[in-house]
Amino acid sequence: MRHWFGPTTEVIDAVLDNRAELELATPRPEDPRLAVSLFVREELELVVPASERVQGWDDLARLGFIDHPDGHDNATRLLSRCFPGNLGASPSLEVRATPRCRAGEDPEFSDHSAA
Repeated sequence: MRHWFGPTTEVIDAVLDNRAELELATPRPEDPRLAVSLFVREELELVVPASERVQGWDDLARLGFIDHPDGHDNATRLLSRCFPGNLGASPSLEVRATPRCRAGEDPEFSDHSAA
């Protein structure tokens, strides 16, 4: 079995183009050409350095954001629920790093804070 990670839109296109047999996605794809069923409900953890206390949006904005292919979409959907009144991955949430992942490998990070 081969696997790879990519933005949700790319993996949906791979299934529709018969380049992949299945995908795991969030959010739920609404394309009528796909059969979609719930696979698992997963708890997500907000991870910050142990020396930091996150009590509100300003704390997250100060810390910054580690992005990934669907990072902005996920952050917008999830962080805006936990911090009402904020736009999730918006310009107020600085991108500090972006992982570069290849299938089956550990992520490598590109540090944006040094730029």
